[in-house]
Amino acid sequence: MGGRDPFIFAVLSFALLLRTYHLAYPAWDYFASRQTFNLMVVRTFVRDGINLFRPAVDWLTVADPWQRSYFCAEFPWLHALAAAEIRVFAVSDWCTRFIPIAFSLGSIWWIYNLTRRVAGESAARFAALALAVLPFSVFFGRTFMSDLPAISLATGALNAFTVWLKTRRSGSLLVFAGLGCLALLAKPQAAAFGMVAAYLGFAEFRARLFAQWRLYLVAAIVVLPAALWMDHTRVLSGAGGPPVIGFELLGRSLGLWLKASSWREQWDRLFYSALGPLALVLTAAGLVCRPREARGWLFHVWFLSSALILFLIPGAIIGWNDYYLLLLVPPAAGLIGLGLGSLYERGATRAAALALSLALVISSIWSVRPLFRSDELHFRMGRLLNRLTQSDDLIATSAGGAPDPLYFSERRGWEANRYTVSRVEELAEAGGTILAIADPEAARNNAALIPLLDRRFRRLTQEDNPTVSQAGWAIWALRDPPFRRKGTEPEKQRAAAVVDFGGEVGLIDASIHSLIDWPASFEVTYDWRCLSKIDVNLRVFAHVTTPDGRTVFQQDHWPLGGRLPTTVWNPGDEIRERYVVVFKGAILPGRYQLRVGWFDPAGGRRLPIAAVGPSAAATGENDRATVAEFMVEGRPVEGWFRAE
Repeated sequence: MGGRDPFIFAVLSFALLLRTYHLAYPAWDYFASRQTFNLMVVRTFVRDGINLFRPAVDWLTVADPWQRSYFCAEFPWLHALAAAEIRVFAVSDWCTRFIPIAFSLGSIWWIYNLTRRVAGESAARFAALALAVLPFSVFFGRTFMSDLPAISLATGALNAFTVWLKTRRSGSLLVFAGLGCLALLAKPQAAAFGMVAAYLGFAEFRARLFAQWRLYLVAAIVVLPAALWMDHTRVLSGAGGPPVIGFELLGRSLGLWLKASSWREQWDRLFYSALGPLALVLTAAGLVCRPREARGWLFHVWFLSSALILFLIPGAIIGWNDYYLLLLVPPAAGLIGLGLGSLYERGATRAAALALSLALVISSIWSVRPLFRSDELHFRMGRLLNRLTQSDDLIATSAGGAPDPLYFSERRGWEANRYTVSRVEELAEAGGTILAIADPEAARNNAALIPLLDRRFRRLTQEDNPTVSQAGWAIWALRDPPFRRKGTEPEKQRAAAVVDFGGEVGLIDASIHSLIDWPASFEVTYDWRCLSKIDVNLRVFAHVTTPDGRTVFQQDHWPLGGRLPTTVWNPGDEIRERYVVVFKGAILPGRYQLRVGWFDPAGGRRLPIAAVGPSAAATGENDRATVAEFMVEGRPVEGWFRAE
């Protein structure tokens, strides 16, 4: 064991430091959709109790909101562990990152001991350092997904198996069985470790391998639970659940590998992110490095077995899901250890080995940084929807099939890449209150639908083109409260108009409240009253100004999105409007005022202000009134642990 080697503890400390980068950030970075999907399971476990065999998620797949959706992927033992952590320690969801960090550090410890046992201490040190810094190991080593814990457990299982081969102690074989079972339950693609164990067994026993009855029992312990769970997920999928990648893709679509672009894509992924350029070269060098004994070939077998599994599931990795390449990272670290260890032990090339290891650290850190780049749109949209809705509201989002906005909104609802009007109407009938398009790509996918939604439902956001805007958000209210009160209806005494616009429209009340700080987003509510019959179709304008009156943002719209033109208003009618204004980072932090007015778009004439009540500020202008003041906050500053 490596307990007496201070080097391994230095490597573990350095690895821990790297994995605390952006520790307290939301799950908005690389593959946020997979992170939030897993965190959805944790949230339902915390809220509704842990149910390992029917893990529910808030991502609904059928219109009936009473029919639950289920997580039809890996066995959720990791999610149960995270839920227990949150419930026991009353911590936030970002604290679930401590679990993959622990497994990541464990994988470094295991790869060190495994390599030391089969190739010596020098190779073990370099292998541990490589696994500590390789880009995918660093990033996914603090990301709440099952992939790295599964691969870590597979590494631990191989380490235990080599101990058993040396000592024949039953306890080591049981550890192998337990860790291997959990690894397959967490991620069936980790099965490559079984091929490595078979190779090690054959190298040790040769033909006598098939007479080792205990290995048959161990194989059953490892494989059967995962096989039973995979069969159970088919039942769950039939009961309702978002689509996930299953083993039915094994051996299918192999023709995709006939395209040169498929190979080029995997090369680019390995070169730029999974391993990095220098690590890729060192891995290739390790593959041609000849070990001193038969057991030392285990990393060659492991790397090639993992590559074979990836080859057999092209439909799961080509074009997406490059995190599957994480399967190659531990064996690549072992191969790097073999190569650098061999250089180091020659004496004359020792300095070269040390220089290459230092260059590997620098190269890997350089390659991993882009993976932390935040995709904030879905997070910000989710937080906006949280503020815009009630806790029991159902919402629908379009974010390219990603559940991120749903998760960050803390609401139940539907997510789809594309919608139709009939589908949206079905969801509205089922209780959906909001439909939100979360980014420009989703807006392009639904470009033909947007004008139809504008005619059928009331848009809450600006009427700019969401396919080209910076935020790309478009939000519709699917179920609005009554927005018109007839002037002929018997009512209690009504409040006097705060602002009289030309004797035609009166502003009874206006309010503005912040939804999210960045991009600065506000919900604005107007209560209008028709003071006299209006012969033209008027339009509302809203200006955001500095306190001295300089306009920094402007927006105009038809009342209620054109669904109730002013020509059909009757004297005494009261109309309530509700809008969401998103500034998209276009204005600087500071204090601002909201000034509103009316104009006739046919001739450009603005309605003059005939009177201003005590609750609206007089501005000295005769065509727009100040109805609210508010603050705009700056964009959070990126820090090592969190955004300040």
